[in-house]
Amino acid sequence: MFIKIDSIDKRILYELEQNARMPDTQLAKLVGRSKESVRYRIKRLQEKNIITRFSTFIDPTKFGYRTYKMYLKLANVPEKRAKIISELKKNPHMFWVGAADGAWDLGLTFFAKNNTEFYRMQHDIVMKFGSLVRKKYTGVLVDVTLGSKDFLVDKQGGHVTLFGEAEQYTLSEMDKKLLQFLFVDARASVVSLARQVGSTVDIVRRRIKLFEEKNIIVQYKAWIDWKLLGYEFYKAFLFFKKLSVRDERRIMTYALQHRHIIHVPKQISPWDLEFEIMVTNYHDYNSIINDIKEQFVDIILDVESAVMSEDHLFPAKKVLC
Repeated sequence: MFIKIDSIDKRILYELEQNARMPDTQLAKLVGRSKESVRYRIKRLQEKNIITRFSTFIDPTKFGYRTYKMYLKLANVPEKRAKIISELKKNPHMFWVGAADGAWDLGLTFFAKNNTEFYRMQHDIVMKFGSLVRKKYTGVLVDVTLGSKDFLVDKQGGHVTLFGEAEQYTLSEMDKKLLQFLFVDARASVVSLARQVGSTVDIVRRRIKLFEEKNIIVQYKAWIDWKLLGYEFYKAFLFFKKLSVRDERRIMTYALQHRHIIHVPKQISPWDLEFEIMVTNYHDYNSIINDIKEQFVDIILDVESAVMSEDHLFPAKKVLC
């Protein structure tokens, strides 16, 4: 059964999904309610498990890691599927483990220092679960553009991009602790963070500001159980006849302006582009795909689809830094 929420709750979710550290006073002004009312609504959304946690998007590519993807087509052996998911979740380099129906059964995003490390990791996975893996598709992530959930409210939000070129920032032990605490609780107060890392409020505040400026911290997010609100999550894999710089700019503009295309991963993979789409039913998803095919009939060769059934791990349990 879906949970119905009003327009005020939707606006609160919309804002917190983009910036979970937004002060309650600022959020109250945006939604036109008192600070006390906003706090009550947030607590109620948490009690209903609509908001499951507040976490911080920290970009491991700033610490020398590169981002890799694997998509697996698995044999229909439920008990073995459960085992591979359990094993993958233990891998500290794993960022996302998701199950789906359609073009593939299991999707993985993980971090490695270089291609050699990635080769060994994906080789180990295939060797360990070879009897279960029928097909595998691998890719190197170029970057991911995250959009705002504009379908919740009548406005056009912004976008952030993460997982780009590998860089190498050096962190102190205090910095690592601070990022880990923020990763676990994006709404933790500066006072609480200073106490946990054994530093002062001023130092912690300056370090957080620096992390934001360097895009080490990309976004503070409220993680939302969209299924409870009646939404379904699809992935569309686009294959092109050709893709010039102009064509790519044209289709990216379309995607970033579309209310239901929420993420656009760019990767070196068997397909050319990937759209992550959130809608209330397959009919709406299919309408979007048909519109894409019509708008870009000159360049699109094929589109494959998968509907996400469950995120078994997302995001990772620990920051790689």
